[in-house]
Amino acid sequence: MTEVPAPSGIRLTGFLLLLLANCWLWMQGLHEFGHVVAAIASSGRVTKVVWHFAMISRTDVSPNPHPLFVCWAGPLLGCLLPLIASRALRRSLPLAFFTGFSLVANGAYVAVGSFDRVGDAGTLLQHGSPIAVLWIAGSFAIVTGFCIWHRMGAFNELQAWTVPGSQGTIQAVLFVVTVVLQVLLQ
Repeated sequence: MTEVPAPSGIRLTGFLLLLLANCWLWMQGLHEFGHVVAAIASSGRVTKVVWHFAMISRTDVSPNPHPLFVCWAGPLLGCLLPLIASRALRRSLPLAFFTGFSLVANGAYVAVGSFDRVGDAGTLLQHGSPIAVLWIAGSFAIVTGFCIWHRMGAFNELQAWTVPGSQGTIQAVLFVVTVVLQVLLQ
């Protein structure tokens, strides 16, 4: 068996930065998609969706006849859709990483956001969700995300993703396509 040389530090760093940027952008996109789906399903009217690489995403719904349903759908679908995709494509380490990222980010957003009542957490509390539910749901998502990352192996095994270079190219193309898509949708 031929041993594959480890990628250079610059190449690995570039790959990791692109991977994290893609995870952040697509986590926000799926989160907002959840709000949009729930708004449409509950006869709400989506007035604006902000999903842009230079901004924090948000979905404006007015009228919003079921604000709790619409608000919970963002973090819930933002966690469930990556989980479903990850189960369907079990061999994809970058997708497993993204799934863990989405769970940790959405969970932290709901649980930690409850302290300052910001974003979705503020809306959920304003419309009657008990703060303990936000803490439990957020904690469950965070722990599940860390469990997924733990099952992936040691962090230094990420180097294997960049050899022979195709994953780095895929991440770069995905990032460019995402940014172009975001600009076109604005």
